[in-house]
Amino acid sequence: MTGSIPGPVGHPLLGSLNDMRGNFLQFLVTTSRDYGSITQFRAGPARMVLIADPEAIADILLKRPELFHKTGSTKKLLAGLLGAGLVSLEGNEHRRHRSVMQPAFHTRQVQQYTQVVIEHTLKWLEQRTEGETLDIVPALADLMLDIVVTTFFSANLAETGQIRAALHSFSQALDLRVRSPISLPGWLPTEGNRILRQAVTTLDATVYRLIAERRRMAEPPADLLTMLLNTQDADSGQPLSDKEIRDEIATIFFAGYETTTTTLAWVWYLLSQHPAAHEKLLVEIGQNGGQVNPQQMPFLDQVLKEVLRLYPAAWLFDREPVENVTVGGYTIPAGRTLFISPYLVHRNAAYFDEPDVFRPERFQDSAEKQLPRFAYFPFGGGPRVCIGQPFALHTMMLVLATLLPRLNFELLPGQTIRPSAAATLVPAGGIQMRVHRL
Repeated sequence: MTGSIPGPVGHPLLGSLNDMRGNFLQFLVTTSRDYGSITQFRAGPARMVLIADPEAIADILLKRPELFHKTGSTKKLLAGLLGAGLVSLEGNEHRRHRSVMQPAFHTRQVQQYTQVVIEHTLKWLEQRTEGETLDIVPALADLMLDIVVTTFFSANLAETGQIRAALHSFSQALDLRVRSPISLPGWLPTEGNRILRQAVTTLDATVYRLIAERRRMAEPPADLLTMLLNTQDADSGQPLSDKEIRDEIATIFFAGYETTTTTLAWVWYLLSQHPAAHEKLLVEIGQNGGQVNPQQMPFLDQVLKEVLRLYPAAWLFDREPVENVTVGGYTIPAGRTLFISPYLVHRNAAYFDEPDVFRPERFQDSAEKQLPRFAYFPFGGGPRVCIGQPFALHTMMLVLATLLPRLNFELLPGQTIRPSAAATLVPAGGIQMRVHRL
């Protein structure tokens, strides 16, 4: 394949910037539909390449990951709140930090959190009253942040609401970065910079207090925080600094609760629209006495996979080549921003029949294994595949198996529920639902 990458021409000066700012998700859907699985567009002076081809994605994430790093502007923004944590590091530093974090996310370790997750879910359930109406997104966010704080840090933070607000502000800033090709200096007195500074102040006060309290404990709990405090660098033998520990904790706060929150919100929305699937889940959970075992609850597993197909929380991420490369037959210069979108691939009719239809049974038996590599990748892939995948799936299954027999959510009429292109794929305007106790 030769020639230039196809894509919209756009405005002579602005390119497609106005379309991106109007409805970024729809712009990407339309661009991919009209111009193919590898397309190019312009936002002001910056050119960007959108990649929704599984083979090309495998090349970038799996075969040659050393040639493709997160973009400098995204790493700068991530570092602004999360510091030098797992999601923003590259190369040897990324491998070192991942090896430190990995034990906390092994399947055996994750299963030890089971009772804590169930207890928090039941406590959250007690706060729900028959007939109340609520936006399910922030309600579930409170639950998931409590679970993350307790499972990984053995803490019960009174500041959970403040932490969630800080992380939400950061998500908004990340969303603005995705839509804008211009990265403004952090010293400018913009509203976004002010919100970010306030978010950092809130996180720092909480995380450094957690670290100081833990260092004073004679018999600290065996959780992620204690593990980080006891870890030594494999090369130097030195322990992690408070700053390094702070950065990893901030990363867990952000990545560990928001993705699960949005996924669970989409689960409840889709079940409200598909009563047959809802009833099938209730029967399966009843047959297993509420115990969560993926091998014994195949339909619950299928439901989660289908929700993650339709609404992958990590719906878009970026890379930039460190040198001139050829991807999918096209030459891409060093430093060019590449957008990779699981959302677009997951809704491609070439891989999924009736791709916009909620059909959990499409994942029954070994159907997933018949798909091309990276036709379905809600947790990314390659060396940077999401380290929290076992925790996320186990926790969401526990929450659903605990709540479904005890509570139902009815979608309030008059709403148009659609995804919005934020840091995660959130429901635009939330999802207003009425609570029914069972």
